[in-house]
Amino acid sequence: MMMASKSMKVLNIIAGVLLIVAGIYCLCNQDIAAMTAGVMVGIFMLLSGVIEIVVFATTSGLLFGSGWLLLDGVLTVILSLFLLFNAQTGCGLIRYGGSIVPFVNRMPKGKLYNLNTTKPSDRKEMIHSKQQMG
Repeated sequence: MMMASKSMKVLNIIAGVLLIVAGIYCLCNQDIAAMTAGVMVGIFMLLSGVIEIVVFATTSGLLFGSGWLLLDGVLTVILSLFLLFNAQTGCGLIRYGGSIVPFVNRMPKGKLYNLNTTKPSDRKEMIHSKQQMG
């Protein structure tokens, strides 16, 4: 029982320190923090979910209802991955100097779009249409 409470304290301290550091960063860079809030929430949710899974793995026999902790950790990780990797086409973040700048660059479909696209489904569609024409 003593080992479980020590690991919980250590993980809580680590999470607290990370949140303090992130808070200081946000206060110093308010414009960037406001624009990238979704990414930051996704990162913290991912860390939180991983920590919950680690706590479950280390204390599963000691905590009553620890299965709920595992379920919460897994669902939090899944939701965080959705937030982090479900960006719309033409939207994202660019690192410029010491800043991270969000951008939206939607291009209408046409010749220029066809030259620049890296979207697998569009590339496949272009190849398929060329084969039908030729």
